[in-house]
Amino acid sequence: MYYVGNIIDVDGDGGWVGEQAAIEIIKTISDYKQFKFTFDTDEELVRAESRGYIESYDVVRLRVQTSSYDVDFACKSRQQYEEALARYTNGEIKEAYQAVHMYDILEHYDPFDAE
Repeated sequence: MYYVGNIIDVDGDGGWVGEQAAIEIIKTISDYKQFKFTFDTDEELVRAESRGYIESYDVVRLRVQTSSYDVDFACKSRQQYEEALARYTNGEIKEAYQAVHMYDILEHYDPFDAE
């Protein structure tokens, strides 16, 4: 966090905001830190998926609404989740909730469909 007078860059990305806005951003980010993930990184997730089957794993689903779209999607690793939090700002995340997913390579890969 960087300070210049009463303007603050919360995450060091050059997006300076006023003090009250920074307080709201920090509160929102800390509210979202409570979720549980089975995989911390995309690398861990890909390694597990390469085995072909994951019975169940913890994810967080986000509902994001912008002026262009309204979409609900899963963040399957903590890394994806943190990237989404950094990408969607200004109140675009309308809902975040814990969910459980499964993975079966037979449902995601068709060797006869490859082009």
